[in-house]
Amino acid sequence: MSTDVYRDSVVMAISLDKAKGKEHIVIGKESCVHYRLNGNVDVEVLYDEEKRLGEFLFIHETHLDKDWNEKAIYPLRRALTSPVGRKKYEDVSWQFLAEKENNHDPVGVFTANCLRKWYADLKKPLGSERSGEQFQECVMGLTRSFKQIIWGEEKRCSIKQILERMERYTGINADARDMQARIWYPGKRRKAEYLIIENSYFPALWYYLVHLRDWQLSICKCDICGNMFLSTSKHFSLCSDACRKAKNRQNKQDFDERARENKYDVDYKNTTQRMRNKMNKLVENISEAKREALQVAFRTACDSALQRKKLIKNTEDYKAFVDLLFALERQFETLCEEAERNAEVEMV
Repeated sequence: MSTDVYRDSVVMAISLDKAKGKEHIVIGKESCVHYRLNGNVDVEVLYDEEKRLGEFLFIHETHLDKDWNEKAIYPLRRALTSPVGRKKYEDVSWQFLAEKENNHDPVGVFTANCLRKWYADLKKPLGSERSGEQFQECVMGLTRSFKQIIWGEEKRCSIKQILERMERYTGINADARDMQARIWYPGKRRKAEYLIIENSYFPALWYYLVHLRDWQLSICKCDICGNMFLSTSKHFSLCSDACRKAKNRQNKQDFDERARENKYDVDYKNTTQRMRNKMNKLVENISEAKREALQVAFRTACDSALQRKKLIKNTEDYKAFVDLLFALERQFETLCEEAERNAEVEMV
């Protein structure tokens, strides 16, 4: 890749939109990012995408400093220190950085291009130990947050908990340079606020988390796909309609497996299905008020049966459950028959 792209600083601009549930990130030379945010879509940038709110945090948490150290930072430092074996070390790093730049990952794109810029700025024909040290210092400041410090192994956590963890970590490991950033209000987007970072992800993490805290959002992990997502409560466990449908399918499979082992699930299913079929035959011929009354009675009967089913521990409990199902079905059939007679009278 040509080093011309690195003649001014590489920056990341990030904006959060609670109303749309979106984040907007632009990465590139500072001047190019400025022009892009002011409406010039033809200017070249390294990255410009809008994603679901929270994606930056989730992507950042997947990056490990160990991977970057072994496959990019260490080889490039060796290449800066001495020209001997330089191409071999560069080739190892360029391959790793190219993978990070090509997977639509803003953290990978920004980190990779910062490394390229710093390497190009510090590279000397004969090598320099000092250049290697300066490169290491710059890069370690940028990747210091790649330690899975946001939520770790927790499945659900409040933003308050995360900020407390971040406070402890940055108090020990970060310095003043790690906490500096700028705010832009681009000419074409006066109502949009963009945070601009250059040397550290910590300002972006703080900025993002403080906004989520003020918006009273929580971070959860989906029980189905395992992806992290934002919600208004820590108690949500499914991230999308697709996962909710998958959960319903899983529940049905679990039900069918249980049904093969116990008869009361089958009894419940068959009884409630007969009741549902009876009601569905009537809904088109009765008034809206009677239809709603039947639906309420059906849900009430189902809830009552479910509660009793959960209490089954032995044969006597099972017999009581069957008796309840029979009584509930007879009561519901009586309501349906009454609704049907009333509908016939009204038609006359």
